[in-house]
Amino acid sequence: MTAARWSLSADGAEAIGATDDGFIVVDVATGTTELIPVPDTEGEPWRMFRTPFGDIAVTKTVAFWRIHRWKRGSYQDASPLSFDKLQGVWPDAGGGVFFVDTGYGLQVREVRSGRLVRTIDRRSDPQRYADAGLDAESRLVTALWDGDGFRLWAPPEEPGSLWNVGEKSPIAFRGDLGLAAVGTEQGVEVRSPTGQVLELLATKAPVVQVAMSADGASVAAGLKDGGVVILKVSAEGSDVVERAVSDIDAGRIQLDKVPMEGPVQPPTQQHALGETPRLMRWGPDGKLQGWMSGDLVALDPFSGGVTNIDIRGLAPSRPFAWKADGSLLAVMTNEGVELHAPGRRWRRRASLPTGGGHSYLAWGGDVLVVDVDATKVQAWSTENDQAVGEPFQVAARVLSGLSVSPDGAFLVTVGEDAAVYSVAERKQVASLREHLGRVASVAWSPDGSQLATAGNDGVVFVWNTGSWQPTTKLEGLVGQSIHFGPQGGRLLIAGNTEARVVSLVSGDEEARLDFQGTLTSVDWGDMGKVIATNAGVLYLWP
Repeated sequence: MTAARWSLSADGAEAIGATDDGFIVVDVATGTTELIPVPDTEGEPWRMFRTPFGDIAVTKTVAFWRIHRWKRGSYQDASPLSFDKLQGVWPDAGGGVFFVDTGYGLQVREVRSGRLVRTIDRRSDPQRYADAGLDAESRLVTALWDGDGFRLWAPPEEPGSLWNVGEKSPIAFRGDLGLAAVGTEQGVEVRSPTGQVLELLATKAPVVQVAMSADGASVAAGLKDGGVVILKVSAEGSDVVERAVSDIDAGRIQLDKVPMEGPVQPPTQQHALGETPRLMRWGPDGKLQGWMSGDLVALDPFSGGVTNIDIRGLAPSRPFAWKADGSLLAVMTNEGVELHAPGRRWRRRASLPTGGGHSYLAWGGDVLVVDVDATKVQAWSTENDQAVGEPFQVAARVLSGLSVSPDGAFLVTVGEDAAVYSVAERKQVASLREHLGRVASVAWSPDGSQLATAGNDGVVFVWNTGSWQPTTKLEGLVGQSIHFGPQGGRLLIAGNTEARVVSLVSGDEEARLDFQGTLTSVDWGDMGKVIATNAGVLYLWP
């Protein structure tokens, strides 16, 4: 049987290969075959996997790759996933998720819905994955090629020992990656998680493709002469993951904690503004403030009417922030930060000699914090308009963002090394390193007792701000901005093209907020939720 890129079904009963016309399925016990045709419009058949929850088929067109999720016997997918780059696809042995190496990291997706539940990035160039799977406790294990070589990696642990294996060697793993099959000129080497050869299965021709059953009991070897053989394995593997089992573990993928997709909630208002609004936020007067065409403006949420905010000398498109009681607006100029009081006419209350060139500022109580020299921050008291102590270090390289607790006692940074700092003591008091990657956004509950962090890994953690320990992990929520609701019991997690509202009490997804274009700003206040996009449209929900 001439075919390429063979795989074995989860139960080892079927071998599936790619041909020019489609995918061929071979019954291992009887040798009978079935051809699943693939129309030319879907591209070249590349690889197919059979899981308990359906088939995963990969096709390749000139412009992009497609991943199709098929039900057994119905080989159609109305919404296949598309990727401009694809280095590999694998199903988990349990069948609930599959893994996609996008060339920029590893994605973990649900088979049934295609929903993204986790992203992994080794931050290495090159970065290529040979396989991935979940162990018996649903902890992620990957087989990784990086700048140092090949080894197994179970994030957040450090990668394991390097293997002695060629980069072009065909390789496959047991479902939990506790046993491996490596194709050679002589046959198939069966290896342990550390790369030790446990068994050699000889073949009559060199092995150019290899697949291993989920239980590690058999191997399908594609030979150089075009044949395929099924080999029995007697060697036993071992566990890869060393850390204890925990519900607060970003490396553990718990599908029962992925919220069921909520109903689409249509916006109650939307305004076509004709240009891109940025940094739109609720103000104390019930209007929205943000930037449009380099001007700081106020927008009426009911009529969509826009008026300029008459404050001169502003640094264009820079962040601004209201004090919680609505008495002062902090804005950036080229020379520093100014505090303005609202009224019939804006009145400048103070000019803080901060030095200018800022990227971030945030209020907490009577304390205003601004960034200094890219890696430090300075706190200012707005009671006397004086600096509180000296600037202090909060980033090793470049600060990616900051947020201050409602009472002004703590500052949280986002990015690769997200951490908590005491503003008064000017020192770090806690680390937020539960995520597998960078922290994209943080949000304080209205009373300051909780902090929510959204990571690029697809996990949301809710932290107790008394102990600085995570108390809740929410799965499958990939977003770049996170907000508590005004009552503190719900979260809004917004990504580039969609947003979700999740209950912290039940863990359920209460609503999905769809919008056109790419997100440019989002906020949630007493007046409701607001999202602005690069399509020049502003959406409002209660």
